[in-house]
Amino acid sequence: MNAAERAVHEYTHAFQKSRGGPQPNWLMEGGAVFNECLFQERLDSNVKFSECFLTGGGGGGIIRKTREKYLEDPSVKWFTIYSTDRCCGDFCPPSITSPPPSDDERTYYYDIGAFAVAFLLHRSGQGPVEFWTKTSGYWNNPNMVWPGIDTENGWAIDCPEGEGWRGVMSNMLGGETAEDFYAAFEDFMVPTMGTVVSEADMLAILQSDEDALAASLVEADFDASDFDSNDRGPGECSAFEDMFSKISKVF
Repeated sequence: MNAAERAVHEYTHAFQKSRGGPQPNWLMEGGAVFNECLFQERLDSNVKFSECFLTGGGGGGIIRKTREKYLEDPSVKWFTIYSTDRCCGDFCPPSITSPPPSDDERTYYYDIGAFAVAFLLHRSGQGPVEFWTKTSGYWNNPNMVWPGIDTENGWAIDCPEGEGWRGVMSNMLGGETAEDFYAAFEDFMVPTMGTVVSEADMLAILQSDEDALAASLVEADFDASDFDSNDRGPGECSAFEDMFSKISKVF
């Protein structure tokens, strides 16, 4: 990862943290890696969005590393087991009985996470601008944090179905639950028993390189529905629309 890619990744985290949490780790790290690829053609005109997904981002190839993990054992639901909450050393959420090998962490949270974000956009029909900036998307939806969550000691998985991040995902997916989404992801990765999806089929769910480049060129486009009155006063902008403007001006 070069300095510009690091800037995109960490600026994404700065925005995400401003929205509250805890949030699923695949949406946090996967979202930041997704943006590395979204802005990749701005960084290097020779590298398209799809090529970044195939050979770049995360641990050295989002699609390839995700496939490698599922090829390791197609019977394991890797995304479902490991991606929502992340162990801190040996301290793990109730959903994980033991921490994954440390050398696999980037695969679970960064590579599989980034592909899961792409899969969420594919399944919801949203593009990255809506996903990041609109109240109908994810990161600017005022309901993305469940009021009952323990913000200091809680885990994203503590959020009940229909509330917080799960409810926002359900809204994006037309009523499909977060659990349904996880199951659909696993079915996509292993469409038949013992058979892992092809690279070509994984690439096919991505938005086009042209649409990705267009999204990376978006500057602030504010309207009243995108203001979050809990965090900003009248006339102040949505944080990630402002981020799109700032990153767009860097290149």
